[in-house]
Amino acid sequence: MSNLVTFTTSGTVQAQDGTYLTRAADEELFQLCRQGEYAYILTSRQMGKSSLMVATAERLQGEGIQTAIVDLQRLGAQTTDANSWYLGVLTVLARKLRILPQLMSWWEENAGLGAAQRFLQFIEDLVLPLVETRLVVFIDEIDSTLSLDFTDDFFIALRYCFTARAENPDFRKLSFVLIGVATPSELIRDQKRTPFNIGTLVELRDFDETEALPLAAGLGLPEGEAQQVLRWVLAWTGGHPYLTQRVCGAVLQRANQGWDEAAVAALIGQLFFGEQREQDNNLQFVQSMLTGRAPEADVLGVLGTYREIRRDRRAVYDEDHSILKAHLKLSGVVKRVGSVLHVRNGIYWEVFGLGWVKAQWPEGWWQRLKPAMPLIGGLTAVALGLGTLSVYALEQRNEARTQATRAEDALTEAEVERQNALEAQTEAEKQAADAEVAREAAEDRRLEAEVAEQDAEDAKQDADEQRLAAEAAQESESEQRLRAEEGEEEAKRQSELARDQTRIAEENVIAAQAATTVAREQTQIAFGRQLAAQAVWLQQQRLNLLPQSILLAIEAATRLQGYAISTADANQALHALKLLPPEVARIFHEETVTDMRFSPDGRYLATGSRDGTVRVLNIKNNQEVARLSHEENVTDVRFSPDGRYLAIRSAGDTAQVWDIESNQEVIRISHEGNVTDMSFSPNGRYLATGSTDDTARVWDIESNQEGKCPRVYPGLIARIVVDGTSAS
Repeated sequence: MSNLVTFTTSGTVQAQDGTYLTRAADEELFQLCRQGEYAYILTSRQMGKSSLMVATAERLQGEGIQTAIVDLQRLGAQTTDANSWYLGVLTVLARKLRILPQLMSWWEENAGLGAAQRFLQFIEDLVLPLVETRLVVFIDEIDSTLSLDFTDDFFIALRYCFTARAENPDFRKLSFVLIGVATPSELIRDQKRTPFNIGTLVELRDFDETEALPLAAGLGLPEGEAQQVLRWVLAWTGGHPYLTQRVCGAVLQRANQGWDEAAVAALIGQLFFGEQREQDNNLQFVQSMLTGRAPEADVLGVLGTYREIRRDRRAVYDEDHSILKAHLKLSGVVKRVGSVLHVRNGIYWEVFGLGWVKAQWPEGWWQRLKPAMPLIGGLTAVALGLGTLSVYALEQRNEARTQATRAEDALTEAEVERQNALEAQTEAEKQAADAEVAREAAEDRRLEAEVAEQDAEDAKQDADEQRLAAEAAQESESEQRLRAEEGEEEAKRQSELARDQTRIAEENVIAAQAATTVAREQTQIAFGRQLAAQAVWLQQQRLNLLPQSILLAIEAATRLQGYAISTADANQALHALKLLPPEVARIFHEETVTDMRFSPDGRYLATGSRDGTVRVLNIKNNQEVARLSHEENVTDVRFSPDGRYLAIRSAGDTAQVWDIESNQEVIRISHEGNVTDMSFSPNGRYLATGSTDDTARVWDIESNQEGKCPRVYPGLIARIVVDGTSAS
């Protein structure tokens, strides 16, 4: 059976190659974005957040709504100053709207403003005027702001963009979707100014059997058997996107074996239990959330609450304002069914059992049991003193152990009660704050009522005056009516004239701004050309002024950088000074060029860049013949020996092969780890790739089929034979 689905366990964890699994959240988020509402998706990792974001953005673009995706992780872990961070966010928007040069100049001209104020002002001055219908900005990996100390202002700025709609209708064209692994209370401390109380939470649930059914087509089994195997898989994973895909991928790799419920259970054990639990990044994430990222370092409270849920002795109800229970849901280990919290699936039930909880319990906690231990210590001393263990002593020791166990349970319950008390205190403080807000609102309404009362009194006096005036004007009513009509006509004429003058003034302002920009550019260009001409003149005078001529030529090249029309003048000066060889061709990328290769016949030059593109240039006529796109930073490009194909490798887990003549992708090869190297066979028919996942893969380009290749284990030297050649 053909494999219609590609399972992936990194990046977007939805099914690929045309099989996107939709959930209720897809339609909910799409409708919110269409209506210009704010939304946020805050849930555990590997739940399909990125897949939902990309799918929604594509649907919105299909309806003519502009979208922009800002991945905060791409700003870099070293971007810790506010100016660079805000500029990085705006750079994504500016590139999407094709106003990146304007951003750079505007940012420098407004350096006197604070970073958050510049962020808002740029949106209002330059972004909103360019948005024709609506712009939805998706901000992904929002939890990367947890390590920064200035992002409270960022979330307050997002809230301002919403509240500013009342004064500036243009802000209605802009909305945000925040996506990440964090709770609102972790992201911003000031809950009165948080954007999360004006947006809608979109909840991502696990796949049910109907939603996951398309995955059966990728298991490599007959249809009926594939659907039954998928049911057994879901019984363990509960429809968790990552866990389900990983198990399905393992089933596909063993498609030739017979499958029953026991075989699926054995496969689950091989993947997730025992030593394998330490190798799975999802299980490691859940464990780190339970023990390393507990709110306010309250590991005991998190483990105690989870222990009550895992014991399943009594119902543990979810509470909207409980920080601990929100954290447990965010870790992914539990889910809400109705109003009760349960362990999320069978895999988590086995991996994070009561034994695991006890092993993770903070060591200092046992010191709290000392008041309950004297009985145990006393009985032990008596037993040692007598030198024998009588039946009575054994009974007393067992009783002591029972009491110690009860003491442990009592202490756990006391800790849970303490946590409930803290949550009740937090709720009381919140209610007090809400009451203060309500009191202030009531005071505002009282003042508004007084103003309204005064306005009513003034209106009454005006009415009396108008009545008296009307009585006095009855004698000349016809004359006054005529004058009123004439005044109305004059007012209309003056209004139309004022509108025309306003429009002309606005056009003049825009024209003046454009002229100012052009003038500045022309001044810069003229000065650069003057420097270039002076450099050539000094060289021609033969006055031993070569150093000055070189400096002038370099200064000219620096000032003219970015002006493609005039850069030739500076280059001409540099060529005249023999500082540059004759230039044959030039290729521009938006970011750093990471690799370049000539084709075997020397006709083409391919360049790869961190901007995710590869460009192929015909050297003879300086014409671009192909532009290839890649999802991540390109690190390596290779021509096939016949020059027909071009292989592309990135810092991620995929490699691509493109047909240069048709400018189309013909093969995509995916690994579970980063691709580290790739090589064509001498006849150009095969491509071999190596990866950090300890595998090498060989692909037949003509048939688009993967060849057999042994797994490469750490410490083992492997040799792969491809078309008569070998690679070790």
